[in-house]
Amino acid sequence: MSRVFRVAALVLLFPALTCLGQSSDHGVQPQPQRGPVAALKRVWSGAVGGVETVANLLTRPFSFLSERKAPPKSRKIPGLSLSVVLEPDPASLSRDRQIQAHLTLSNQSKRTQLLVFRTTQRVDAVLRDESGRIVARASEDREYAEEAAVVAVNPGEKLHFDLGLPTRQIVAGKKYTLEAGLVDQEGLMVRRVVSIRP
Repeated sequence: MSRVFRVAALVLLFPALTCLGQSSDHGVQPQPQRGPVAALKRVWSGAVGGVETVANLLTRPFSFLSERKAPPKSRKIPGLSLSVVLEPDPASLSRDRQIQAHLTLSNQSKRTQLLVFRTTQRVDAVLRDESGRIVARASEDREYAEEAAVVAVNPGEKLHFDLGLPTRQIVAGKKYTLEAGLVDQEGLMVRRVVSIRP
């Protein structure tokens, strides 16, 4: 019997061989198969898996290049606290064209903390109305260079930042929420309600 005929016979008889040893009782789990039938099944499943892998490589040869991992999230830095003071407070639309936000970053820990920034921007602030829509942003119309930097904050040290928020889209008598913080630094943000007068 030639080798080709043996392979063809094996392929034709394989479905019948796989039916051997299967229980007709659906309530009983079949026992692990042993012997030539189980060996044939393992060889067949391995061959099918290999064919699928080759097919994927042929149809999508460069798919691994498009599989990018999500960027790591910024870690929270213990010992650092952020506070904000608004000036004027409350603001008057007839008098003030900007609301000044003075941010203070304090290192209350006993070790130097390092802050990594992707650009020359360090802080930002926005004003949101009651629906959550942003009506003012401190970094609006500002440009920042793509220069990464590491800022060291020593124990007990305080860093001060000043921001200005335009009031041209603000309506007197409505509630607004200020969100201010350091960019790229998770957890270093403060929120507070802003009072606006006519």
